[in-house]
Amino acid sequence: MGVLALIAYWTATLKFGIRKLFSGWSWQGIRELAVEYKRYPLLTFPERWVTLLGMQLPVLLLIGDPGVVGQFALSSYLLMIPLRLLGYSFSTVFVQKAAETVESDPELLGRITKGLYLRLFWVGLAPFTAMVFFSDVVFAFVLGEAWRDAGVMTAFMGLFFFFRLIGEPMVTIFYVQRREHMLLVFQSALMVARLAVMLPLLHADAGSGAVILGFCAVSALGYLLLGHMLHRATGQPATKLMLRSLMITLVACVFFAAVRYLSLGNLWPTL
Repeated sequence: MGVLALIAYWTATLKFGIRKLFSGWSWQGIRELAVEYKRYPLLTFPERWVTLLGMQLPVLLLIGDPGVVGQFALSSYLLMIPLRLLGYSFSTVFVQKAAETVESDPELLGRITKGLYLRLFWVGLAPFTAMVFFSDVVFAFVLGEAWRDAGVMTAFMGLFFFFRLIGEPMVTIFYVQRREHMLLVFQSALMVARLAVMLPLLHADAGSGAVILGFCAVSALGYLLLGHMLHRATGQPATKLMLRSLMITLVACVFFAAVRYLSLGNLWPTL
C-alpha cells in the first residue's frame, strides 16, 4: 500500500513541476543553504529535548507513585488540547507574518505580537481560571468520584497551561530573529528551577501533590517570564503588559475562589 501511495503522489505532482527538484540546483546552493540553517540542529533539537525532559520531571521523580503519575499524565494530555487547537493553529499564521515583517516593519511585528497575545489571553482567561477552582468538581461529575484527584491535578496545572497558551505560540519570534539560543537558555533555566523546588519537597516527604504543585507554580512563573521576553524582543512595553495580565488573572482567580467558597465551603481543590 505504501508503494502504491507513493506512485499515486508522484503521478499527481508531476504537473506541478516535480522535475525541478532534480534540475537547476548546484552544490554551491546546497552549501549556502546548509550554512544558513547550521544553527537549527545545534539549538532547536536540544531545546526540544530539554523542553520534553522538563515536562516529564514529575513522571521521572514520582515514578514510585503510579497513581499520581497517571493522573498527572491524563491532566497534561487534556490541557494540551486547547493549546493544540488554538495556540498552535495561530502560531502557523503568526510565523509567516513574523518572517515578513521582522526586518521590513519591526513596529508592525510588535503590534501583531501584542494583538495575538491579547486575543489568546482573553479567550483563555475565564476557562483556565475557572479550571483552577472547579476541575475536581467537573471530573467527579463527568467521570466519577474515582477521578476527582485527576481533576485536582488539572487545577494545579491550570495557570501553568494558561500562561503557556498565551506565550508559546509566539516563540517563533526568536527563530525569525535568529535568536534560537534564547529558547534553549530559557528551557534549561526553567528545568533547573523546577528541580530546585521539587527535589527539596521530595527530600522533605511533602507528598506527591505538593511536588506537582511546586512544579506547576514554577512553570507558571516561567511561562509568564517567557511572555515578557517575547514582548521585549518586539519592542513592546513588556513589564506593563505582564503586570496588567497578572493583575487581571489574579482578579479572575479571586472571583472564582469566592464562588467556590460560597458554593462548596472551601477555596481550593485538594487531594
